[in-house]
Amino acid sequence: MIKTIERTGTESGPTLLLTGRIHGDEPVGTRIIERLIREIDDDILTLAKGTLKCAPICNQRAADANTRYLDMNLNRVMSRAIANANKGKHEADLAHAVMNLIDEVDMLIDLHSFPDQTTPAYMICVDDSELAREMVKASAYKTVLCASDYLTPGNSQMTIDYAKSQGKPAILIEAGYHEDPDALERGYNAVVNVLATLGFLDKTPRTSTQMQNFVVMTDYILQRDDYELVLPLATAISIKRGDPIYKTRDGQIITSDKEGAIFAKNMSPKQGEEYCYIADITNEWPKKLSF
Repeated sequence: MIKTIERTGTESGPTLLLTGRIHGDEPVGTRIIERLIREIDDDILTLAKGTLKCAPICNQRAADANTRYLDMNLNRVMSRAIANANKGKHEADLAHAVMNLIDEVDMLIDLHSFPDQTTPAYMICVDDSELAREMVKASAYKTVLCASDYLTPGNSQMTIDYAKSQGKPAILIEAGYHEDPDALERGYNAVVNVLATLGFLDKTPRTSTQMQNFVVMTDYILQRDDYELVLPLATAISIKRGDPIYKTRDGQIITSDKEGAIFAKNMSPKQGEEYCYIADITNEWPKKLSF
């Protein structure tokens, strides 16, 4: 159901899974994986140890239609229970195949891109293990989304959540805006440096001295067909308690009971998905990363 490519180094070692196009309209991850495999095959990069298992396109039908998903968000249904509860829907059935791939490996890098040109490239890590932190630092991404009760809507789970539940270190890299010509280079360099740092590649890893910003979600603003969004999302950079968010059909204004930075905007989400997050941003790794 999901086509994979494997390359094995000269020395034994762990297996790392690279996934792309969990969302069908996010081509950057696929291009990063294709470039990585091509440069290994052309001896530009040397795979020294372990195995890379790559799934360049996880949701082929959505990719063919150039849409985020067909029936439901594949990156919100990554648990056996949720997938079973939605049996028969394309992404729910596909989720089992992705989880099976994760079960077969030791660690995961999940590659994405996003539709908002104003959001900075970022990564997500919900694991506070030493190896996960090493992967975060090696990525050299300035902005790191951490675990919180609001990182995804209730009754949903991402690829990296499932990996964590199986004791497998994982990061999700949001390489940048879909059409940003720098997104491929940025994401590719992050992946290569993580692989070099972990010893998969025979390459001296770059040491990043950049201070990272750690983002903890405190709420999300969801698309709701029964509410009209009145928050000026295109220009908003922060929100205060009492700021208007929605207007109901009878004209009632729903206001925010949180304050913080506006992060990861999506100007045209599907029903039930996030317009944006409300977040606290610090320069220190949160004391409580796991929720």
